[in-house]
Amino acid sequence: MSPQESAFVQPNSTSVSLNLAAWQSGGCPIRHFALQYRPKYQNQWTALPDKLDMPRDAFVVRHLSPDREYVVMVTAHSEAGLTQGEYSFKTLHASQAGSPSSPAFGKRETDLPFYKNFALVIPVAASSLVLVIVIFIVGVCLRRHSLDRRGHLLC
Repeated sequence: MSPQESAFVQPNSTSVSLNLAAWQSGGCPIRHFALQYRPKYQNQWTALPDKLDMPRDAFVVRHLSPDREYVVMVTAHSEAGLTQGEYSFKTLHASQAGSPSSPAFGKRETDLPFYKNFALVIPVAASSLVLVIVIFIVGVCLRRHSLDRRGHLLC
């Protein structure tokens, strides 16, 4: 059975350690693993060594770029068949490499500059536009009201 992401993937700034011992055999021992990875927004997988024979506790994927999102596909082979797991992770920023408290998971748009963070820019822009329209309409209504000589409200 494939493990939880937090128990299996431990990224650093230029590598990720995969905790193969976290996989549960379910009664049929795992014979070997096949691994491949890719940057999150690309389609081409990079295959790692043909197979990682057991017993093996961990495997380190090296030469990754800092502060980048990746996906790793793991296939566990046993007598019962195949079990696959796909895991997303982000390598740490180079300045965070030695910090044990640096979060590697769940950091998505918060690392982006304000103007590139669309989850923040779009609501702020939409709210600003609505505010400008409301102020414009109120101004037009007040102007018409002041121009109405009979004292009738036109809006």
